[in-house]
Parts: sequence; structure tokens; C-alpha cells
Amino acid sequence: MQPGDTGDGAGVTRALLETLLPHTGAMCLLAAVERWDAHSIVCHATSHLEHDNPLRCEGRLEAIAAVEYASQAIALHGMLRAGARSSPRVGYLGKLSAIELTCDTLDASGEPLVVRVTLCAENRDGCIHEFDVSAGGQRVAHGRILIAFAQT
Repeated sequence: MQPGDTGDGAGVTRALLETLLPHTGAMCLLAAVERWDAHSIVCHATSHLEHDNPLRCEGRLEAIAAVEYASQAIALHGMLRAGARSSPRVGYLGKLSAIELTCDTLDASGEPLVVRVTLCAENRDGCIHEFDVSAGGQRVAHGRILIAFAQT
């Protein structure tokens, strides 16, 4: 599977994730892509269970860190959708809204995370995504993220 293809995420390896995302090493939080299409992506992560997760503070990985997991899924979705486009759009997290957290820490359940992101709207200035992060079948975070594109 190459950027620009759609379907299951079987060909999206960890090595490919690190080439598509601006983060590498421990800061590349996602482990795998289950599936994606033009409007959505479903990713999996286990990095929230690692004691050396770079988002941990005083041994805790607060639930608000789910926003970073969702943001990385949004960036990955954009890169996969862009395909062979020569220069991907640079985006900045512009606004968070309707954020709901249903736990204190992301690692409370000990289960892998499922990160679902859906593209709600997009124009030349930015895009809005809705996200759901769950662990063990239970929602741990939900909300909307507005991404503002850099003007070139």
C-alpha cells in the first residue's frame, strides 16, 4: 500500500508511519493503521502503555494526551490522502472543541488504543476532524480538532 491508495492499512508499516509523520522514535505514537479512505482513518496504538512515553509527566499519561494521538492520526490521514503530491500541506492545531474525557489516564485499562478520525469539513484554509479514542471498547476521549493550513 502506498500513500494515495485506500482500503485496509495492511501496508502501512511502522517504518512508513515514521516517514509520513513529522515525529519519529518514541514520539511517533501510532503503531498501525487498520483502515482508511478519503473521509476517515482508524489507527491503533500501544505507546500509551510504555513507561518511557514522552507525554508522561511524573509517571502519568493524562487523558488529554489523546488529543496528540488524534492529531497524529489526522496528520497521517492527510499524508495518505495526499499520495504522490510533491509537497504536503503544513497544518497547525488551531482549535480544540467539544472535548470529552472519560478517564483520568490513557493507560488505565491496560488495553491498546483505537483512534478513529473523521474528516468533517475542508477548504483551502484548513479542515475540521472529529475524533474518538477508545480502549477495551470504552471511549476515553472524543472531540473536534480544527487544523489551520499554513499559507504559502
